[in-house]
This record gives sequence, C-alpha cells and structure tokens, in this order.
Amino acid sequence: MKYLRIDESIWIKAAIAGLFALAFGIRLYHTFAIASMTHDGSIAYLAAAGKHNDFAQASTPGSQIYKQWTPAKNWRQFLFYDHPFCFAEIYSGLKRQDIHPPLYFWLLHLWMLIFGTHVWTGPLLNAFLAAAASILLFRIVKDCGCDAVTAWATSLIWFAAPAAAGLSLMARQYDLMTLLGLLLIWRTLAVSRRGKSVNIADCASLAAISALGLLTHFHFALLMAGCGTYLLFFFRSIGWKSWCAAIGSLALGLALFYLIFGNPQPVFARAKLQAQPFDWEKFPVRRQQVWTALSFFWGASFLTGIVTRLFFGAAAVIFLLHLANRLRLWQPKWIAERAREFPLYFFLIWTTSATAALYLSFLSPAHAMTSRYLCMTWPFMACAAASLLRASPRSTPLVSWALAFFLIYASATTNVDLERVTAPNANPVKTLRQAEAVLIDMPLRGFLLPTVFPMKDEQWLFAGRQNEILENRDKLESKSFRTIAYSNLNAYGNTVALGDELLEILQQKYFFLVKGTVWGNGNLLFGTRSQRWEDE
Repeated sequence: MKYLRIDESIWIKAAIAGLFALAFGIRLYHTFAIASMTHDGSIAYLAAAGKHNDFAQASTPGSQIYKQWTPAKNWRQFLFYDHPFCFAEIYSGLKRQDIHPPLYFWLLHLWMLIFGTHVWTGPLLNAFLAAAASILLFRIVKDCGCDAVTAWATSLIWFAAPAAAGLSLMARQYDLMTLLGLLLIWRTLAVSRRGKSVNIADCASLAAISALGLLTHFHFALLMAGCGTYLLFFFRSIGWKSWCAAIGSLALGLALFYLIFGNPQPVFARAKLQAQPFDWEKFPVRRQQVWTALSFFWGASFLTGIVTRLFFGAAAVIFLLHLANRLRLWQPKWIAERAREFPLYFFLIWTTSATAALYLSFLSPAHAMTSRYLCMTWPFMACAAASLLRASPRSTPLVSWALAFFLIYASATTNVDLERVTAPNANPVKTLRQAEAVLIDMPLRGFLLPTVFPMKDEQWLFAGRQNEILENRDKLESKSFRTIAYSNLNAYGNTVALGDELLEILQQKYFFLVKGTVWGNGNLLFGTRSQRWEDE
C-alpha cells in the first residue's frame, strides 16, 4: 500500500478542520463563562468608554462621590459611554492617564456599541481577531513553501496553544497586535520575493500597517525593526531601490503614527516609572522567568522547560543553517530545498530575543515577561513546531499522526488551562450583590471598577484608601446598614496595620467572615449586624 502524501490526506484535513472548530468553540465557551471583570479588563472598558479623565477627577479629594457613601451607579457609570464615537475622549484619556496607544480601545468602543459592556465583550472581539490572524498565518506558512495541511496545522497549533488562547480572555490589544504583526510580515515577505521592481501597493501597505501597529502597541516598533533587518538579507536580489522604498515605507508609518498620536514622550516617561534599575541579584530570577514564559506555550507540565530548551536549540541550529545558506556560506541540499522557510525561523528568533533582551536588560518592568508580551512569538513557535514535524515534502502517515496527536493535546491542555483562568475562585459576585453596602479601601481604577461592576445601581459604596477612610470615620459611620461587604487590599499605600484598624471599627457593628478574594486583589469580607454570616 502506497503512503499518501500529507497534502493529499483527506482525513487529516477533516481532522484539522474539526479540531479548529473545537478550539474556536473552546474559546467561545470560556469567553462567555468568564465570571468576573478583571483588573486589566476594567481599565480597558474605562478607556473604551472615554471616561479615563472623568474617573481620574472623580477619584481625587474634593470629588462629590469620593470618600463618602454614594450609590454604586455613580461609580459604575465610568464603564459605560455617554455618547457613541467618543474617539477624542478615548485618545485624550489614554494619553493623560495611561501608557497605551488608542487603536484597540477605539475598536473596542465600536464593539461595545454593538454588544454593550459585559465581562465577555472584549474577549469576544479578541476571539474573532485571533480567528482572522490564524487565517493569515496559514497564508504566510503556505507562502513559505509548506503544503496546505502543514499550513493549517501550524495555524491550529497556534490557535489552540494555551499561551495564545489565554490572551483572548483579556480585554487587551494583544490579539490585534498579533494580527497586524502578521500582516506586516506578510507584506515584508512579498517585498522580498518581488524582485527589483518597486510596488506602490506594497509600500502603501507597509506604511499603513506600521502606523496601525504602533497605534496598537509601542512594542510594534521591535517588529518593524525586525522586518527591516530581514530585508537586508535580500538586498542583492531586490536591489537598492526596492530596499530603500520598503525601509522608507516603514519610516513613513512611524511618521504617520507621530502625526496621529502626537509626541509620545510623556507616555514613555509614565511607563518608565514602572521599570526597575539593573540589579545583578535579580538577573537570575528574570532569566528563569524568560524560560517559564516561553514554556507556557506547550501547556502546564513539568517537562515544558526541557521541551522549550530543546525546541529553541533545534530552531536556533536550523536558523543558523538557513542563514548560512542565505549568505551562501554553506548550502547543504536539505536546507537549500527548504530555503523558503527561513522567515519562519528568523521571526521566531527575532521576536523572542528582542522581547527577552528588553526584559533582561531591565528596560521593561518586572511583569513584562508573560504570555501577553510574547504574543508575536507564539505564531512562529507554532510555525517552527509544524516545520520540525514535517521532515520532508513527502511526509509519511507517521508525521500526520504526530500532528494530530499534538493538536489534540494542545486543545485539551488549552481547555484545562482556561478552566483555571475562568473558574470562579470564591466568586464574589453573589456576595457583593447580597450586601446592602460595600466598602472598598483601594480606589485605583483596576481594583475599584471590577468590584463595582457587578453591583446593583442602588447599592451604597464608600471608596477611599485606608488612611483616608480612617480620617473620614464620621462619614463612614453616618449611615447604618443591615449588611455590608468590605473589599480589603493591603498594598499600594495600604498596610495590614491600617486594614486591621479599619476592620476593628467595622466589627463594632458587624460580624465578619472572609468569603474569599476579589479576583486576587485582596480579601472580601461579608458582615451582618444581626447574625454571623454562614456559608451556604
């Protein structure tokens, strides 16, 4: 019996299509299963509603709703837009209060016009952005000489990987950044293969995508530098005119970004406050975090660290062989036959090393080495994985089985991991809604707004830092309630001692029981004046 070529195997195509539908279904299931608004999600909806500046003004001394009892609707309203198409307010709020450019939040605002503001609004948008990116990834891998089945397998490996799927559950710009990054690389590859003719459409697309990418995330500049470096390897074949046109297009994209966004220096200065000075004692911790973050692509397993090191070792060797072949230093036949796969390994090494270099040099903050910051690495992790599995154009069914096994493993691992992300860890929504009033001692946007969102409009809320609440004890005790919930976070200026002092005041009127956590942002206590709260 003759072996079927992998690109002729109908059953493997059907399996990939089914697994892709399964992976998309898993994303949608967990999107609508999200129980609570997250820290980052609340900030995203605040930005997309154009209320950043309003919230900053409301959460300062002198505000009519700060440090006093007020209906929860007065705080909840910051998560809902007052009028549609408030793009100027979104831009102004982000530039004055945040460190992110506005494109994703403009898009999220349009999405909110259609679906409203829910905990799943942003993740639903991200799921469709990721689906579009997966189709584009298929096109890129196909253009790099791989057969259709391998290209679809690559797309599915990325789409089903826990690292990529988990990103979609955050109302943040990383799926949009991935889509635009793949678009930029796709057009860069088109320039490298077009020869010495200058194509106006390619130049225009490079400029437009670059500007949109920078308006999505400032780290997009690293990918633009990577595309410029990649084109250096094709300087002889594309000619100096075509190369200069491509580099000029990238520069034009940067100029368009400045024209739309203005001077980003104030934003960079605000972001720099999150960085830490270089510290050799902390360097080993950061180095280990790089491997931990990269290992997350393969799922939660004690073997992932070993697998990641072996994978990157093999990918680096193949990249160097491709590079030697490109520079005509050494041209082994098996590498020369697969020369078109060079960009897959180049952008894997570039995106990984550029992000890791920023982190290891302490130019990025301590939290800047997680799945989200490696969003542009994950598609090329999948590319290299599928390429390594595809030993030759005439792959045997053994490779088909290996691909199918990996895809099933990735889908199952993603489901387990997302269950962990979306599980209601002592879900506070019911507890909050049962209370007649809520006291929160952390008024920062990412802590206050997730607590406020599930509350009823008519519930009472008192917000302020612990020392501010203690200084306004008379206002705190000005109203009497039958039940009260206390959201307590001893960080960001709050202390355990101040929290205990505030709790002691409350215990004069209420019996308290710790019910769990507020999305990992501190303790949530439920108090009643008549009887001790008992868990259901």
